[in-house]
Amino acid sequence: MSSADNMASTNELLVADGGDVYLTHQDIDGSPVTTTELRTWYLFGAALDAVSYCCVSVFAPVVVQSLAANYGATTADHTVPCNATAIDYKCDVRIGSKWIDTSSFVFACIVIAAVMQIVLFVAVGAVADTGGWRKSLLLTFGTLAALVAMLFPTVTRTDQFWLAAVFFIIMNIFASGAWVFLYAFLPILARNHVDYLTAAQNTNISQESLRFKLDQVTNRISTHSYIWMYSATILTLIVVVVIFTFYTPAGGLPTSYSVHVGILFAGVILMVGVGYASRFMRERPGPPFPPGSSAVTYSIIRVGAALSNGRQLKHLFLFLLGWFMVSDAFNTLVSVAVLLSTQLLGFTTKEVLIISIEAPLLAIPGAFLWNQFQVRARCTTKFILLCQTCIYATMCFLISIGISQQVGFGWKHTAEVYVYAGMHGFMLGAIQSTCRSLFVSLLPPGHEGSFYSLYLLTDKGSSWIGPLIVAGINGSGADKRYSFLFLAVQFSVGLVFFSLVDPGVGHVEGRKFAREQARKVNESFAVSV
Repeated sequence: MSSADNMASTNELLVADGGDVYLTHQDIDGSPVTTTELRTWYLFGAALDAVSYCCVSVFAPVVVQSLAANYGATTADHTVPCNATAIDYKCDVRIGSKWIDTSSFVFACIVIAAVMQIVLFVAVGAVADTGGWRKSLLLTFGTLAALVAMLFPTVTRTDQFWLAAVFFIIMNIFASGAWVFLYAFLPILARNHVDYLTAAQNTNISQESLRFKLDQVTNRISTHSYIWMYSATILTLIVVVVIFTFYTPAGGLPTSYSVHVGILFAGVILMVGVGYASRFMRERPGPPFPPGSSAVTYSIIRVGAALSNGRQLKHLFLFLLGWFMVSDAFNTLVSVAVLLSTQLLGFTTKEVLIISIEAPLLAIPGAFLWNQFQVRARCTTKFILLCQTCIYATMCFLISIGISQQVGFGWKHTAEVYVYAGMHGFMLGAIQSTCRSLFVSLLPPGHEGSFYSLYLLTDKGSSWIGPLIVAGINGSGADKRYSFLFLAVQFSVGLVFFSLVDPGVGHVEGRKFAREQARKVNESFAVSV
């Protein structure tokens, strides 16, 4: 018998032996993960991040605001055209009969996308747990996100700012949908990884040691995926900088048109990733739909069941409450920093591109060094997450001190932007990887799609809160640095929820939940037969 066959049969023996559900859960395709399969998963994440980070978080908001500002008028006098090159400019754009601040318009687009994502995650998220839907929907959403990104060069006039906003919203929705199905592969890849299966063959290993080994494997896969992602992000940003430097838009085209072409390039990268994944990524299928259910009804019922079982999964939901706050603060932080650097400090598109490159460039060593620190110091994933969240809260609070006119720092000098962008970059991949790894340790096996829908539901479902409040701050005429104070509070509240999570207890809760759900499914099949 080959080593691969031996490991696969080991997975089956673990199922027969009983014990911890993470050791007893049997995947339909329990074959060991190959190097090609793992690299394909990394590559798709890297290609998707080229659109998700570069376009959704950085380029598209800048394009929408630039088009709206150049088409709009000054806030003080709506008969005076907006000068978007002025430092600390305040401009409005007309939407129907209403005038709205240009940065508030961008945040309104983010809110709309967030609401639509909630509907999407509930409607199709749990489908990833059944049949071959996980891979097919991953490729479908990836393809749609790529196609929308490739449509941005069709926006050729400033009065088409609304069309750019529509593309921004749709691209955001499809890219987020792709992340649901990509994330759903992570627990399966971890528990079928050769290193974990090898450790599981050791009959003398304790369940605690085996769980620690699974945690290590999950952290390593997650960290490596972020290194791949930010490498692709850097490549995309560098190409966009080259396009911006050497390509001069023809007369009549918007000043941001070179960035439109850059978004097209990111879409092409994602399309290449989709093609590669369609050939080399394994399906890793789940069980079929229960009798009498369909793709949509199954997902709604399953996600609803997950939400209704908060008492059984107390620590998983405590984590999700913390993630609800931190993810919103995290996502809003990037948009706030980019938009306020242009408004308060007069950053040009080229300078925005520079700080956009700086963050993912430092994210690669940051993710690696945080992971090495955790391994060498044998720190728990929870401890690392608490440290990282505390750093973010402190960073936002220090920026908000600039509200006071007597203080000489706090988003008042261009050097500060580069310093904080570097700090954010060093933390960027690390905190995302840590959150994802801690969440995986709390997941009920076999329910990856359902609970990753909740993971992204709390992520994107909360992402309307920050933009909405920031839009209100910007529209009120108050100092825009109050946005950073709000973000500091959000990180702090998330820190409190994370501190209440007990990963050991949560691990047991998840396995018990998986057992009970498996029993119910078996009973329903028996009745149908």
